[in-house]
Amino acid sequence: MPQITKNLRLILITASIFSWSCAAAEQVTFSDSWNEQTFSLFSSNEFELNGDTLEISSDGTVSILWKILPPLMWEANQANWDWVVKASVPPTDLTLKGGDDRNLSIYFLFLPEEYASKTTGKLTELLRNEHARVLMYVWGGRHNPGEILPSPYLGELGKSLILQRAGTGTAVTVACTLAFCWDVVRSPWTIRW
Repeated sequence: MPQITKNLRLILITASIFSWSCAAAEQVTFSDSWNEQTFSLFSSNEFELNGDTLEISSDGTVSILWKILPPLMWEANQANWDWVVKASVPPTDLTLKGGDDRNLSIYFLFLPEEYASKTTGKLTELLRNEHARVLMYVWGGRHNPGEILPSPYLGELGKSLILQRAGTGTAVTVACTLAFCWDVVRSPWTIRW
C-alpha cells in the first residue's frame, strides 16, 4: 500500500467535564501537564497547547497526547468538546491493524480506583492493565456514525465509537454522557468490574 501523506489539522475548542453534583463545569485545560506517547515506527504529531484549545498537525505521523485527570474529575458524568478537521485522511477500515487511519480519536480510559491510585503514570502501563476499559470517540474511518467497533490494538479492553466518517468539517459538538460510556465499555465485555 503506498504511503498516504496526510496533513491533518484539528482544533479542539473546548473540553469540559461536568458533574451533576456541582453546577459549574470543570474545564480540562491544555497546558504543559500533558504527556505525549510516541510509537517507535512513526514520527510524532505536532501538538500546540493553547490553554482552552489544542491544535494538532499530522503528516503521516502517530502519537497520543494524554493526561490523568485530577481525582476531583473522576466522578464526572458528562464531557463536551468541539472539534474541527481541516484536512482528512481517506476512509479506512478501523478494525484492521495498520490500516486504521483516522482524523482523531478522543480516548476515555476507565480504571477502578484501586488500580488508578497504583499507576506509575505511563500510558502504556494503563493500556495494558487488564482492569482498564477504553472507549475511543472517533472522527474518521469508513464506518457509519453510531457504530461501535472492536479495537485492533486493545482487544477486549477497547472499543471505538464512530462519531464522524472521514472527511472535513467545522465545529462538530459532542456531548458524551459518561454513564453511556460506562455501559458501552462494560456490557459487551466478559471482564466486568
